[in-house]
Amino acid sequence: MATCTSVFEAFSKMQPILDAFRGRYIAVLERLLQIYDRENLRVSTIYNKIPLGPTMPREALTALGLFNEIILEEANRQDLEVVDLRLICESEDSYSAVSLIEPSKEGGQRIVKEILQSYGL
Repeated sequence: MATCTSVFEAFSKMQPILDAFRGRYIAVLERLLQIYDRENLRVSTIYNKIPLGPTMPREALTALGLFNEIILEEANRQDLEVVDLRLICESEDSYSAVSLIEPSKEGGQRIVKEILQSYGL
């Protein structure tokens, strides 16, 4: 892990990663829009209430906000419906005990419910 002496330095190191993510994310959205009708597409944020522990430090969850900002900005730019997993998976029971970055049965059911509701079902 690289060390930084200031927040500015940390963001400077993070910026190329974010720029690359944005470029790839835009390419994916554009390709999907060539294949599917806009009203049939949904994008989601990355959930950020993952239980903290040795494998998931708080700083990692903070960094997710930078990626979610790009996801939201580009989805809005393309006028795409967003399923906001940050709001859907807020409680610890939303996450699998086997792998904390995966949804549990309860979390999965909440996500499916939101997706169906976004289609008016």
